[in-house]
Amino acid sequence: MSLIVASNAQTAEAQQTNLTPAATTPGDGRIYPESKFLFFSRDGAGDVLELEQRLTYGFGGHSASWLEVPYNFDEGLGDASIGLKHRFLQVDSGSVDTLRAAIYGGVELPTGEELISTDSVNPFAGATLTSISGRFGWNAAVTAHVIGNDAPIKRSPKDVGGTLVHSSGSLAWRVAPVEYGSDFVAASYLVLDANAHLGGSGNTEAWLSPGLLYEAPDFAIELSFMVPVSEDVEGRPERDYGVLAGLRLLF
Repeated sequence: MSLIVASNAQTAEAQQTNLTPAATTPGDGRIYPESKFLFFSRDGAGDVLELEQRLTYGFGGHSASWLEVPYNFDEGLGDASIGLKHRFLQVDSGSVDTLRAAIYGGVELPTGEELISTDSVNPFAGATLTSISGRFGWNAAVTAHVIGNDAPIKRSPKDVGGTLVHSSGSLAWRVAPVEYGSDFVAASYLVLDANAHLGGSGNTEAWLSPGLLYEAPDFAIELSFMVPVSEDVEGRPERDYGVLAGLRLLF
């Protein structure tokens, strides 16, 4: 979530997309509720509609914890995850320009419904780098998942047991405002995310996702259209395309 003003501490939280982890954390004692609606059309199978709810809490000035609970509108609750993030690098070179890096990790817990839960404790760990220079920003991240079991119904790469690497990156260009003033303002961005899931045989996907991002002082809205570039899947239908609508709030 972003609070956009002409100061190092706050503008550096801008240009954060929903499909790529960023090296940003809420301010100390602040909570970010996030909601993501994800729709996937699948080849030869029913569509998938999910809601991901996440609460992120900032502490220590450079760290955050989160709880995420997914809900599938056909099957019910999915496996919840808890995680920690620590930003270990912060180089602010201007009122907007910054370079930041963070590490994160956590576990996915077998709390979901029987048909969509992996019924195992699945750890994950990753790192992310964020850069903002003027009206242009980018994020790059890599996350490794260790998935203990297959889920009975396989709908995504994280439903297949084994080691899974998720590589992601995003580009964001601020359309407006061209220049920041001294007041709180909203900003609009064109964004492009690239995501690749690299697992064992039959569990590989790559996607490109153009979209729009609107960030106000106390909320952000994002809409992305997800297009598959390549897929090598077994035991589950290919996903033809997807749509993401996200809302982040700042308290």
